Amino acid sequence: MITNVRAVFSKPGTSAWLLKHELRLALRSLGNKRAWAFAAFFGIVWLLLHALVFFLFYALSKASDAGVSLPPYTMQIAGVMFWLLFTIVLSQTLAHAVEAFFSRGDLDLLLSSPLDAKVVLTIRALGIGFAAILFPALIALPFAHVGIITGRFPLASIYPSTVALALLAAAIGVWLTMLLVQLLGARRAKTATQVLGALIGAGFFLSSQLQNLLSRDTRAALSSWLLRESEVGGMFAPESILWWPGRAFLGEWMPMLTFVVATVIAFWLVVNLTYRRFVLSTQESQTAPGPSQALAGDARIKFASGTTWILLRKEWKLIARDPQVISQTLLQMLYMMPMVFLGISGKSFASLVVPSVVFIVAMLVGNLAWLTVAAEDAPDLVGSSPLALARVRFTKGIAAVVPALVLASPLFFYWLFTKPWYAFVLAFCAIGASINSAACHVLNPRKANRRELNKRGQAHPMSSIVELFSTFGWAGIAYAMMGTWWVLLIAIPVAAVGPIFSYGAGYEARRAGVIA
Repeated sequence: MITNVRAVFSKPGTSAWLLKHELRLALRSLGNKRAWAFAAFFGIVWLLLHALVFFLFYALSKASDAGVSLPPYTMQIAGVMFWLLFTIVLSQTLAHAVEAFFSRGDLDLLLSSPLDAKVVLTIRALGIGFAAILFPALIALPFAHVGIITGRFPLASIYPSTVALALLAAAIGVWLTMLLVQLLGARRAKTATQVLGALIGAGFFLSSQLQNLLSRDTRAALSSWLLRESEVGGMFAPESILWWPGRAFLGEWMPMLTFVVATVIAFWLVVNLTYRRFVLSTQESQTAPGPSQALAGDARIKFASGTTWILLRKEWKLIARDPQVISQTLLQMLYMMPMVFLGISGKSFASLVVPSVVFIVAMLVGNLAWLTVAAEDAPDLVGSSPLALARVRFTKGIAAVVPALVLASPLFFYWLFTKPWYAFVLAFCAIGASINSAACHVLNPRKANRRELNKRGQAHPMSSIVELFSTFGWAGIAYAMMGTWWVLLIAIPVAAVGPIFSYGAGYEARRAGVIA
């Protein structure tokens, strides 16, 4: 039987063969460097997770024997956890959809093959769903394994429920992507999809922070309303259909069957309703004028404005055109917004906002500096320019620092008139941390691929760890300046590690005169 299955998936040109290829690409996207070491480490962690689940079930069994019942609102908690997981999976689905539909560049070849366009879209959507659900599934499956071993057979519903979650995320992700293509066009939809994925990924976090922005009376009224709607017959009652997907994962067969059937129907409908748009968008993305053609007719570039300004404009234009950078920048801005509101609210713990904002600004500068310095698209061309390479790298560092500081400036100007010391600490530490993050890349230039922003720590792990370590040091300096001054004894040496290490590690590269 196994031989027959292998034969089906190995026959070239079939749907099964194409699905196998999509799954292989999804696994390859995790990174194949040190694959055996990664697999061994993850295998150990997965076994430990099984052991943790076993002890959890054992504790629940003992509590049940002792007459301890489950806490109230268990179903609501399970339902909320499902929707939290779903937003994360959907965010990842949109990110994989951008890669599969716009970046991989193989759809025109697939659509010119004998395979039907609907089959190509189906297989591609299944690959997108599998790639997005991979890690959540590996976390959920130990509950099913241990449940079956310990006699909790209803937990076997986790298997079909996980598949249903992947289908639901793939259906909604593909539908949203095709809708954006129809509204904005293929090229603009690429950026819009990345931005939408960032918004969805941060949505649950932002909604959880809303209570910190509400008044005490409003919070009390909201809590009262939630409690009332959580009772029998309410919108959020345990029997509400909103919680059925969560109940499906808990082993209830009727919610599980309903969830699986609904997601299969949704996936089938999306494929059948969007495959024509899928074909047209593929043709549009192949025939639309590229960035180089648009630049050729741009008469607004003024070379008399100075080489430094030209280089800065060039870097900022490339950053603004990169959908991956836009989505990550937007995500960091979204995570910064609750802290900004906390700082404006004037609550007692607002002093913690300053080191948090400093840390986020430094991380953003690190991403941008990696793009401007390490991921230069034309290093040979820039390196052969009449400008000194030290000046080029310095200018690229400035191009990374300025946007991040601009994002943090509203909070600075607010505090400048309300809490001047907060404003001073924020400005001093944000500028220092930004220069520190940019210096780690300017002093240690390395070559990188612009598309691998999410994996920038894998190519040079030691440099990335040192940069992160140094960023924590600057956040510690900000925390110390808010009143805990003794922390400076630890924070200053930690912050200095990054530039010192980068200066030594990048000595040969700077001496050789390479741009990256």
